[in-house]
Amino acid sequence: MNVLRSAAASTPSTSINCISFNPHDDNLLACGDGAGSVLVYDIRNVGAGPTYCAQQHKKGAYVSQVQWCPHSPKLLLSGGEDGMCAIMDTTVVVDENDSSSVKFKHAGHT
Repeated sequence: MNVLRSAAASTPSTSINCISFNPHDDNLLACGDGAGSVLVYDIRNVGAGPTYCAQQHKKGAYVSQVQWCPHSPKLLLSGGEDGMCAIMDTTVVVDENDSSSVKFKHAGHT
């Protein structure tokens, strides 16, 4: 539980809605927050902040699911309230609003 409190402390303006541990690296924890951001923390050093943070969903649209790829340790999927689904490469260093780590984005069907 201390990990989640520390993760939430790094993003105090919103809540953590979902988490997923990387099946290839037990030290990597992905989180989706209430503002549309996807974050990855190394639990060995949570106080340093996220190792990956990107705004993958519309601002204010909460992230409802994060899931690591079972075949690749660097790929992460997120789904959100905005109806978007994003697959991202968490090894690409980005600033929060950069989308260069996104490999695929699907806007759903109407």
